[in-house]
Amino acid sequence: MITLDQIETAFGQALVAVPEVDRVVWPNRTDDPARPFVMFQHVPGAWTDRTVSGGDLVSEGTIQLTIVSELNQFATPTNQLADAIIAAFPYGRRITAGSGNVLLTRPTRPIAAIRDGGDWRMTVEVTYSTETA
Repeated sequence: MITLDQIETAFGQALVAVPEVDRVVWPNRTDDPARPFVMFQHVPGAWTDRTVSGGDLVSEGTIQLTIVSELNQFATPTNQLADAIIAAFPYGRRITAGSGNVLLTRPTRPIAAIRDGGDWRMTVEVTYSTETA
């Protein structure tokens, strides 16, 4: 079984390897770095086991990477950072996690950008399923 921590660590390591990503705010942290930064959120989904006896647990979910930028700027830097993240997490990519992999099961996609107080935010959604070795 691949644990939540192993999934988050695998995605976190892949995210910080993206050259355009300078700053990341991790779950349960109150950091407020200079903009732009990427806020990491793991949203676990369905957990299923294809066997009655157990031992083949598959977890599915999404990683939401929210780019937080300065308000009242052109969206170009936000869009460029989103494009870099999308390119780093292509459909079909396998990332080693614990004793198996996380497989990206859909094309990584941007979600509509919004104004949030004094920030401009765009979320990039990465959808995954785990695979045991």
